[in-house]
Formats: sequence, C-alpha cells, structure tokens
Amino acid sequence: MTELESSLLDDGVTNGKKKLYVQIPTAAAQESETRLAYWRTLGEKQASRIGVEPLYLPIYTHEDAFKEEFVEAVTGAAIVYMSGGDPHYLAGILVGSPLWDAMYENWSSGASLAGCSAGAMVMSSTVPNFRFLNRGNVNGLGLLPKINVI
Repeated sequence: MTELESSLLDDGVTNGKKKLYVQIPTAAAQESETRLAYWRTLGEKQASRIGVEPLYLPIYTHEDAFKEEFVEAVTGAAIVYMSGGDPHYLAGILVGSPLWDAMYENWSSGASLAGCSAGAMVMSSTVPNFRFLNRGNVNGLGLLPKINVI
C-alpha cells in the first residue's frame, strides 16, 4: 500500500493540504488496548515509509467526535485514514458529528480520505450488518453509491 498511500498523500499536498497523515482508530475503539496499539503502530510504520508525520487521534466515543482539537487536527491534513474494526460503531460515532463535517470538507477540498476494512465500508451510504443479519443495516457516510444486501 506504500505506493498507493504515497500517491494519496501527494494528491493532498498538491491540492494545498499539509503533509500530514491523520489516523483515526475509532472502528477499533471497542476492542482491546492491544488492538488500538496495533493500529497505532501500523499507521506509524506506514507514515514513516511514505515519509510523512503521523498524527494518531484517540477518537473512541461520540463525544470525542465533537472535540474541537480533533476537528482542527483533520482540517487541512493531506490524508485522513480510518482503521478497521466495527463499521457500525464507526458510523455511529461519525455520522452527524463536527468531526465528520470537517473530514468531509477537507476531502471535498482536495485531501485524501482512506480506510481499511471498516474504515472503507463506512464510506458507503449503507453499511450492511454481516455479523448479525437480523440487526439490519446502518447509515454510512454516503460517499459511495448505496449497495443492496440480499
């Protein structure tokens, strides 16, 4: 992923964004400290490989998504990356928050937005519930076309 993420970073910088790799581990927030440390280390290593400063934002709750320091941190960053974990939890934290508004504005003005597993799934309009089919889908961030799950 080094080549791809380097190009995403370069695109953001070309579009006037700061050479900064923001890492948002929210999807893994309900998991263990070990998993959060895994995502943090993974992001730090990848940022190092692409030659950029990493910024890990400990956004674990809906209240965190309203904190001004986190909103300001994503504003102007060349790339914002969301980790894997639970896509439904991630959607519940971000949808309707000032953090998501800032992430969306940053992306729509030239930054790159990336995600792994849950971090990618949440970009859709609908996030299907693969683990518990009887619980239904949740609203995603709406960046990708709506998908239908049968």
